[in-house]
Amino acid sequence: QDLISEHEAAHGRLYKVSHDPSRLSEAVSRWQSSSAERSLYSAITRRIQDALLALESRARSEQTSSASSSSSSSPSSSSSSSSGRHSVLEKTAGRGEHVTSKARERLR
Repeated sequence: QDLISEHEAAHGRLYKVSHDPSRLSEAVSRWQSSSAERSLYSAITRRIQDALLALESRARSEQTSSASSSSSSSPSSSSSSSSGRHSVLEKTAGRGEHVTSKARERLR
């Protein structure tokens, strides 16, 4: 909500599509996002991506600590958490390695 408030303070209220069918032509004419709107959408996307990375990092550290605390586990369980697995972002981002390589840089 803070990103939207900041955007609206600087650029005015965001356009909201009306459910009124008589205003459909207005919605179609405004379909193209402005550069300010695209910047807002990028900031929102980055925030979500950072939250997913933090969640993934926390899950990996919990998995590592639980794997190291249970010394009776099989050797295959520790290898499954290494290079054979794909990150959450690789599975969900839909943008391929470009997005995940940037995300990995943020984790370092």
